[in-house]
Amino acid sequence: MDIAQSVELTPLTHKVLEYQKEMTQASARKKSSFKALEREVIQASYLIIYTYPVAIKVLVEEDASDFLLKLVNRVPKLLKDFFFEFISYESYLKKIIFWQSNTFIHRKRNQERHYVCAFNEPEEIERYFYSTSKPYSFYQEGSWDSMVSQEEFIYCPSDTWNTQGTISLQLKARMAKSHKLRSRILQLVLLCSDSLNAQQVSCIASFLSMDENELAHLIAEAIDKGYRRLQITNQVRSTRDFHFYEKLFLERELMFLISQNADPVYIERTNRRLMKERMHCSNRQKESRNRPGVVTHATVAQMLSVPKGTIDSGMQALRKIVRDLVDD
Repeated sequence: MDIAQSVELTPLTHKVLEYQKEMTQASARKKSSFKALEREVIQASYLIIYTYPVAIKVLVEEDASDFLLKLVNRVPKLLKDFFFEFISYESYLKKIIFWQSNTFIHRKRNQERHYVCAFNEPEEIERYFYSTSKPYSFYQEGSWDSMVSQEEFIYCPSDTWNTQGTISLQLKARMAKSHKLRSRILQLVLLCSDSLNAQQVSCIASFLSMDENELAHLIAEAIDKGYRRLQITNQVRSTRDFHFYEKLFLERELMFLISQNADPVYIERTNRRLMKERMHCSNRQKESRNRPGVVTHATVAQMLSVPKGTIDSGMQALRKIVRDLVDD
């Protein structure tokens, strides 16, 4: 028997080969069947990338999602480059996953060795940055305990989401009589899409007497349309967090050198690096604060099929209504 014939053509391999064939045909790429096939092979690849390293105990499950995110953008190229010759697509992908997972672990361990300070989740960093009236006060000298706020997020205090409060009830009563007001509140929600979590979406859906799945779909669509803006914003925050961690590391290093009566040359060198990291972190934080929203007025106007001017004037009118309610 020929060797090529002895290799099993798995269902996934067959679909990948079919996908590659249709990729070369412009007419086939426009068909809905091609889109469905593309989605199927990509999702199957994601599943293998996520589960295989855990199955062979190279990665723990907590790291599998990070590893998948590292390879997500490479999957289309892997599908394109695959060549069926004595090996199925699954085996081809697993070989690549094995090599890449070891590289991933190596880089992760190197990074962990570099930072001796404890890591915080991104949400914890956001809490710290936005939970003080002095947003840059952490550059001043102070204890580590004072650097992490135990208060709730300033942009999400519990009373903000109390739909039974006086102002909320007044606004809801006015909204029941005015369809235009309800539309403006929905527009505001869509403009803030990237700042909402699942619990808040559920609360807003109840407040607007709207199906939660429908609202979640609109929010997801708004974020998807502003994906490029979201990428830039996340990149700025990631850079800021990097400098923040570096600053913490250098602060501890400086404290250690001083406690050990180290040579002033080393202390001065570390202090200069610390000042530089403080400056970079401050600049990136200011840039992060000044970033425009992920969802623009034009995006919401396009989604709701209304002129952009309607959104602009609607937000001004809504601001006046809420301000009057608060003042009263």
